[in-house]
Amino acid sequence: MKNFFIVIGTLFFGFGPVFSYNQSNLQCIDVYPKEWHNIYFKTIPNLAIDEIGNIYAVDNRMQIFYKIDVFTDEATAFSHPGEGPGELQHPANICLSGEKLLIKDDVAINIFDIDGNFIDRFRIFTPIISLAADNQYIYVGTTGGEKLIDIYTFQGKRLASFGGKYQVPSGIYEGWPDSFIEKVLNKGKIIIGKEYIYFVSYLFSDLYQYDRHGSLIRKMTIEEDDRVVKEVKKYYFSQGQKRTPGKGGFRFYKNTYLYRAS
Repeated sequence: MKNFFIVIGTLFFGFGPVFSYNQSNLQCIDVYPKEWHNIYFKTIPNLAIDEIGNIYAVDNRMQIFYKIDVFTDEATAFSHPGEGPGELQHPANICLSGEKLLIKDDVAINIFDIDGNFIDRFRIFTPIISLAADNQYIYVGTTGGEKLIDIYTFQGKRLASFGGKYQVPSGIYEGWPDSFIEKVLNKGKIIIGKEYIYFVSYLFSDLYQYDRHGSLIRKMTIEEDDRVVKEVKKYYFSQGQKRTPGKGGFRFYKNTYLYRAS
């Protein structure tokens, strides 16, 4: 089993002035792997970081989550596989809201405290693409609906939606389920700042900045080499992929980010 954690990189070097107004910026936190971490993942984990620097990571195959202490670098595992309260079934997304830790798995959005104690959970009956939260609301990207991001309370009530999704002609993806195409195209990360909400597109190197009412402020490309962006967009928006039984069709661009917004 391959020993890796994850590379947390930044594509924002050189773009700082774009977000200099109103003290809005994104900060790269750290880079992994670190040689002294004795943690093994079978898939690339999703990460979150608290205010003092502790790192939290889900293990999709082991169906648990870890807390890595910022001072000792010790890793503690929490939860175990299952569908009951406090149990996890293929956790895939993780984020923090103050002293609360939110983990999306195949069953629900689960809420723990930062010491691993289960608090509550609620279900969303559409596949979740991305997840973020502040002290008041939970922001969820799903394959359902026309908008990119839905806003929920911590009790699971949907309040509003905003943001546009990427759309392509369905004919260029013959044989693939629409929900799968939507998930691939809109894969990214929601980042919550004090004044703004960001969405980073993993595939297309787009960065969207919204105000707290969900209105788009600006969109920019964060990839310095525009040729790469054009090639990727041509692949997904013009060429498409026919599904051949027994053969794969998609090239996945493995990018995962750990940022703190202000």
